[in-house]
Amino acid sequence: LMVDDIAAGALLSLNAEIASAVSSSAGKERAMVEARSTFGQVLSSATDGFVLTFVPPATPKVIQVEKAHISGFEVAVWFCIELTRLPTSMMPASMMFLLKVLSGSFAEDLSIDGSTLIFKAWPVPEVRWSASQMLSVIQAKYQTSIIFFLARAFGSSNLLALPRMLLPNLLIQQVANICADLVDVIDFSAFTMDSDYVQQRKEKDSLVDVDSLQEGVEVAGQFLVSGVVGIMDVVEKPRKEWRDQGVRGVPMGCCRGLLSCFFKPLDGIFRALHALFRGISAALVGRFLRRRRPGSGGGRRTSSG
Repeated sequence: LMVDDIAAGALLSLNAEIASAVSSSAGKERAMVEARSTFGQVLSSATDGFVLTFVPPATPKVIQVEKAHISGFEVAVWFCIELTRLPTSMMPASMMFLLKVLSGSFAEDLSIDGSTLIFKAWPVPEVRWSASQMLSVIQAKYQTSIIFFLARAFGSSNLLALPRMLLPNLLIQQVANICADLVDVIDFSAFTMDSDYVQQRKEKDSLVDVDSLQEGVEVAGQFLVSGVVGIMDVVEKPRKEWRDQGVRGVPMGCCRGLLSCFFKPLDGIFRALHALFRGISAALVGRFLRRRRPGSGGGRRTSSG
């Protein structure tokens, strides 16, 4: 007879009940009936072994790593979706209008200029984890990189063009850039009747690169000085014509000197305003001091005049 823990407990309970029934004469018959029923349950449970019916719990899947190295990698993402080509079921008219408004220019597409998902290298130490623990550790290791990637992608898209334009600093920057472009359109160099000045102006404008407030102020000062120096043409131009053509060249020199004396300072003022507006625009995004450019040796790419 095989007796397991359940059968042993039932036998002890049966023994206690029989002893209680014997001690009470009034309940002898009822006790005998209950005892026979309980004894039958004991016999049915004692016929099967506990080991035969025991089912052990499922063991977790364990991953054992002695040494591993996960290399870092980068994934660059950029795309452009034409909203008008999407089916109406995917892009309702109200949603499309909202996206166009947020894009600032009522663009017909939704684009991301470019964002890079960066996963750094990870030397995995010797570990013994379950599969669920391994997945949790990997998720915790790389979820920060994924969040930063999504934030950069969202920021580089044209979806936030209108909110960015409404920010005070960026709004003033846009105004400064517009003013700089308008001033740059105005060119008085042709009215000076000085071909050398026109050529020098074009060459120097191609070298000017205002990328900070400091550069904007310095370049503006150089243009103002150049305009003031142009006032001396009222004397220099007649003198030059006197040397080249004699008395016959004096009237022509006076005319050119007067034109140069008036338009060179005016041209210098507008060029100075253009540089100053560019400097203000750079300052609004945090560029106040000149940055050293590679290969420049710390020098400037601009010159006075």
